Amino acid sequence: FDFLSVAQPPFHPGQEPRTTQETEAFRMALEHMHLVFLYADVIFHLDGISIDNDEESRGIVDVEPTEVQGSVTLCRVGETWQVHSVSTAIPTYNICPGDVLKFKDDSVSTHPDCNPLTCSHTLTIERRNFGALNVTPAEDRGWLYLERFITMVRVAMIGIDRFESCVICTSMAVRELIEAGACILGDAIKTDRLAEVLVDFKDVLLSKKFSAASTDELDAVAIKMAIGNVFSSLDTGQSLRGDALIVYSIMESGIAYLNKSWQEVRVSVVDDAFLELGEMLYERVKADAHLAPFFRGTKPDHLQRHQGCFLRELWLGRRPALPNAVHSIWNIQPQHFNAFIGHFEASLHDFFGYEHSHRINAFKTAVRSYEEEVVQHFQRTS
Repeated sequence: FDFLSVAQPPFHPGQEPRTTQETEAFRMALEHMHLVFLYADVIFHLDGISIDNDEESRGIVDVEPTEVQGSVTLCRVGETWQVHSVSTAIPTYNICPGDVLKFKDDSVSTHPDCNPLTCSHTLTIERRNFGALNVTPAEDRGWLYLERFITMVRVAMIGIDRFESCVICTSMAVRELIEAGACILGDAIKTDRLAEVLVDFKDVLLSKKFSAASTDELDAVAIKMAIGNVFSSLDTGQSLRGDALIVYSIMESGIAYLNKSWQEVRVSVVDDAFLELGEMLYERVKADAHLAPFFRGTKPDHLQRHQGCFLRELWLGRRPALPNAVHSIWNIQPQHFNAFIGHFEASLHDFFGYEHSHRINAFKTAVRSYEEEVVQHFQRTS
């Protein structure tokens, strides 16, 4: 569905080329594609579904290169040549983007990068609406591996026991692959080896194939623009081009995003992640002899759920209101509030894995801004 959600080059008879605005939208989509998958409510992995590919073919026609030179541009897609664009209508042959070219005489041998339009041999054009059929097994495809990797991240964040709440998968083998990757990521977080393990996932991507790449492979300048500053920093030890370069750069962007802070990403992806922070916080509070009496008789689950929702709102930059009745019956003094903030800061350190961060400090400041409402409320009403 990501293919359908952004403007593609013409791939069907009668389609117009992308406009400037559509090209810019496509560039932005590539730049943020890892976030599209990571923040999706549900990710679909539809495997093992057969498609009648015969319906895509509009027949075969033989042409001489001179008959179409200047009217079409080609691009190399895996092992085949495809029509990339048609600048002049050719009603005789009804050639469209995505049509596949090969030499009529199978014995003709040329260099793979030799454009067929520059040769003198008769060409056979298979008129297909969506380009050459991708015969690469799903498990070897680079794009699919990227999608499965991002799903592994999502499952590792939300928990394997909640797999079905965020992923719909038609193949048990693919589900097991995703769950195994999620376990590896989860263990890496626990052992502080995330950066090392993420490199391993990138290495796996480099072993995948891109034999049926998109026709955007032709647009090298557009690719560099699409992947932005990641392009200049890629160091794979391999010569990447076309979709391989795009996919690797998307994965690089996603990994850089995760390396900043797994937990900071997680709390923005998983709705109830702050419940864990609330649990950590109230374990400390209940063990504090000066604060525990304030919470005597409360229901821990209800309290932590309420606090988790409150903290999530603050994290998202909002300022939720405090119910007056919550604090009006207690004589909360500054020392009580400061003790609570101390436990909150310690819980943040445990939850996020580090103490100092611009966002974390801003988060603490947001919580501390409620001091007057909490501490002074009793004194104003007594």
